[in-house]
Amino acid sequence: MRKKLGWIWRVPAVTALVAAGAFAAALAAGIQTDPPDGRTDALEIRPVQGNGKMPAVRFLHDLHTDSAALKGKGCDICHPSEGKRAVFRFKSVKDLSPKESQELFHNACVACHDQARARGEKSGPGAGDCRTCHDAKAEKATAWTPVRLDRSLHFRHESATSIMPLDFKEQGGSHCSACHHEYDSKAGKTFYAQGKEGSCAYCHKDTVSKDPEAGNARTGRDASHSACVNCHLSLAAQKEEAGPARCEGCHSAASQAKYEKAADTPRMKRNQPDTALMAEWFVQWKKTGEKKESMGAVAFNHKAHEAKTGSCRDCHHAALSGCRECHTLTGDIKGGNIRLGEAMHAGGKTQSCVGCHAGHTKDKNCSGCHAAMGERPFADTDCKGCHGVSLDGLEAPAATDEALAALARAGADARPVTAATLAPEDIPETVTIGAIAKEYEPAKFPHRKVVLALVKKTEGSRMAAVFHKEAVTLCAGCHHQSPATAKPPRCASCHGAPFAGPEKDRPGLKGAYHGQCIGCHESMGVLKPAATACAECHAKRK
Repeated sequence: MRKKLGWIWRVPAVTALVAAGAFAAALAAGIQTDPPDGRTDALEIRPVQGNGKMPAVRFLHDLHTDSAALKGKGCDICHPSEGKRAVFRFKSVKDLSPKESQELFHNACVACHDQARARGEKSGPGAGDCRTCHDAKAEKATAWTPVRLDRSLHFRHESATSIMPLDFKEQGGSHCSACHHEYDSKAGKTFYAQGKEGSCAYCHKDTVSKDPEAGNARTGRDASHSACVNCHLSLAAQKEEAGPARCEGCHSAASQAKYEKAADTPRMKRNQPDTALMAEWFVQWKKTGEKKESMGAVAFNHKAHEAKTGSCRDCHHAALSGCRECHTLTGDIKGGNIRLGEAMHAGGKTQSCVGCHAGHTKDKNCSGCHAAMGERPFADTDCKGCHGVSLDGLEAPAATDEALAALARAGADARPVTAATLAPEDIPETVTIGAIAKEYEPAKFPHRKVVLALVKKTEGSRMAAVFHKEAVTLCAGCHHQSPATAKPPRCASCHGAPFAGPEKDRPGLKGAYHGQCIGCHESMGVLKPAATACAECHAKRK
């Protein structure tokens, strides 16, 4: 059942008279969101002459629309319209020269201030009060938060009955054309291409596109405010509940936290596979007939990954197509000359497989172990954990897409669903730590209790199930530099005198114990025992 748009928002519905936002009010002058005092509504209007003599003006948009002078008077006080849509420029629908823009701002703003002052209302500066607006000392802290159209928010828009494209029936009930479009360079206009929907950011970027084939696409900021805010205002004018039209309604973290999350977001359909077999050398063999065998294939569970991400752009960051379209084996300018292997294994990039997996180790349930673990040598990498599908005996030229899809499904289904662990009776119940006991009694560490608590935190994690494949893998969380084993060497085997020997960064035994235990508690949110409660771990000697 489709629902009204009002189901999307917990914030109050707005009226059509609330100003929509002036994010493009001074595009001719150049605007940057650089709020002066932690607000979300500050716009930066730079001097249009470019002589550097006057600092930028920081304009508080919501402060103005809430003022007695503007409240209830509608967007057209500052923003002109084209048809029924507001144009988010300041009193002009076209680009102005620097001088025209400067004169427009000065004359219109000062005149409005003077009129408000004449009515006895609070007002801004008048003519001659240049430094009141052009204030170089204005603080630049910002509370502006970008809006993320995640799967939940996208679903609420897609399922809203109040968003009704003109060609709704022709699309078979799809609402996608309300927002998604392609550009026809020959006709000079946009059109809806069913099955080719993608993120707005793929075409509308941080700067105006220089590609005539893409229609010299507007910036993402300009396009999104024109589309989103005008839609919100239009719905509000029709007495429908609608999304925000104030800066803070979209760009405040507090407002975003109030957006209701869908309990069950359906999977978006964009011709994507459930599983995919990833082996570029095999793909090239199939295309060219030349065999250059390399790693085993990866059975990629696309459907499972979709459920774990907020947006398709988490992986498909430049276009909604396969990675190989931009990242080739040898590198291509389309992919920034980043080779396919680099793209998949880049540790510091959230779009890569390895980088995304590494990011999950910072989760509260995982960070206690992973934070203290050093980076493993590449030679110790378990490549088969991902590259586990053998293509032996399969001839690429004769391999059908159906056969490869079946291999991918089988490979994904064969992965473990629970992490391997030791049986509780094989885990020492307590460990007495007394090697450096002087002022305090030896600490009795509840070893089994802690290990089982860590085991419980991995339950339900398919990533832990895949990578914790040995029963003793979890032991390496604390015994981080020794081989994974049920009987690891003592900590004192590595930690002797503090920061001595060839590795000057290695702490002494006392520092190692406290850093490991306290660090784990802090990163995992374990409140007791507190870091300063010494006697809760080891009693003071009498």
